[in-house]
Amino acid sequence: MEVVLGPGGPAFCFTKRRTRTGSRFQSQKTSAFAGLIGKRVASEKCTVIDNGTMPWRRGSLNVDDEGAPTQETVLIEKGILKAYLSDKLSARLMGIADTGNGRRESYEHIPMPRMTNTYMLAGQDNPEDIIRSVKRGIYAVNFGGGQVDITKASSCLEHRKPT
Repeated sequence: MEVVLGPGGPAFCFTKRRTRTGSRFQSQKTSAFAGLIGKRVASEKCTVIDNGTMPWRRGSLNVDDEGAPTQETVLIEKGILKAYLSDKLSARLMGIADTGNGRRESYEHIPMPRMTNTYMLAGQDNPEDIIRSVKRGIYAVNFGGGQVDITKASSCLEHRKPT
């Protein structure tokens, strides 16, 4: 079934659900994106970026929890998976560059690749035309709550009636 995402929250939910591209999950082959670098994983109109350097944004950091500088990482470009998020360990295990995404839940936990400010670039299409182009589908205006199962690239979302 086709899904049209509204601005803001739904686009974030999409990136959370579909771009858990942490290299640790790739090296353990527990992600739906394992082995798909260079392959089409989304529409050609879809570009997704993780950027920890954006001023005044909630996910911005000078350095990650391992002391590596954050950066802008293009995860999906025109529908093609380009990169995984990494921490120092997963970068070393996979032979890729550290993207500065090593984050800890607390001092008791080891770092894991985590998103900073992850977003989908705006497209050129008129929103009304996008909605009209879908014969049968879902228009996701807003999401609230939920959790992600990265091994299946699936989500459990809380359903709320529009207000």
